[in-house]
Amino acid sequence: MKYGMDLVDDYINGGELEGYDVEELENDPTFMKKVFMASGDKRLYSHCSLRVKYDYDFVCFLITRFSNDHEFIDMVVSNYLNAIKDEKKQIGVVCRMCNALKNSHDEDLYGKYRIMFLAKFMLEIILIEGSNTEDMDIGLGFCIFLEEYGYDDVILNSFAKELLRYLFSDKIDLEKELHKMLNTPKDAYNGGLMNFMINFIRRYDSMLADYATVHLDVLDVFQEKFNKYSNKWDHYIDLEEESKYELMFENIHDFFKNYENKSQLDEDELIYFAGRELGISAKLAEHDQLDRETYEVLYGDRELRFEDILLSSMQERFIYESIKRIMRESLFGKTEDTPKEGKIIDIDFGKMKK
Repeated sequence: MKYGMDLVDDYINGGELEGYDVEELENDPTFMKKVFMASGDKRLYSHCSLRVKYDYDFVCFLITRFSNDHEFIDMVVSNYLNAIKDEKKQIGVVCRMCNALKNSHDEDLYGKYRIMFLAKFMLEIILIEGSNTEDMDIGLGFCIFLEEYGYDDVILNSFAKELLRYLFSDKIDLEKELHKMLNTPKDAYNGGLMNFMINFIRRYDSMLADYATVHLDVLDVFQEKFNKYSNKWDHYIDLEEESKYELMFENIHDFFKNYENKSQLDEDELIYFAGRELGISAKLAEHDQLDRETYEVLYGDRELRFEDILLSSMQERFIYESIKRIMRESLFGKTEDTPKEGKIIDIDFGKMKK
């Protein structure tokens, strides 16, 4: 039924209602929505009939209209959730509450509705992953959400964003994947960052990628992660390199324990002379925290002796080649030689990181 604004004003101001019964009006969600739009008076909620208070569209409207009054909308939604057991309608108001509260400072209230949403999301994921077989690859399962909640963009957007969070936290290491794909973060902008993100998502769920092309706000989840990892791009590279070198030193040490009494060379000598051939002399010195003085004492004039020892027996050569292989595989993940950089004595200690 259509209601004129004169009738709405009369109701708000206690005037004549042109033959309408007040209880009839207070039992109509459409009329009461107009009343709240015009008056903004939350006290009128107590005048609403139960039919109005439990009307899905009306409750969604109140969440939006009074999004800054957290106590009021929490009361409205709590009443609704206690009375209405329709799960789709419940998740609809929960999603809207999460959106209304996510940028507020009311962390406890936001957490209350966020937990409700996550419980439903994880239940859906369990069901989706239980039905995902090789014969029916549904990716992350966005097609299931689309089929079930496609009538409501607020719900669908919430699940689309959560699928991306789930992908980046439980399925893949996004930071690692970005470093595999890109030399620098700027490379992602070559064809447009949005296109890069959509194409990345397509690798895991084509329907979610299609949805994101027309609902770009879904990509906010991805862009937030991308910006975070871009800002610490070099730091990640340094940590990854440090981890590889630590693992390399450990692997060599474990190997050499079985041969330390069978070689004329010590472990460090073998590592540094192998580093010369692999082109990583400076990196070895950096990660081993070797200074110029120590290097010159230990390795500065031993090259001829080193060559003589390697030629002295097959076992010496085997030990050396094994250490060099461990270094290649630990650092480069491959067995072929890397480009040579020259002799180890060319290390520029002045350029090493402190």
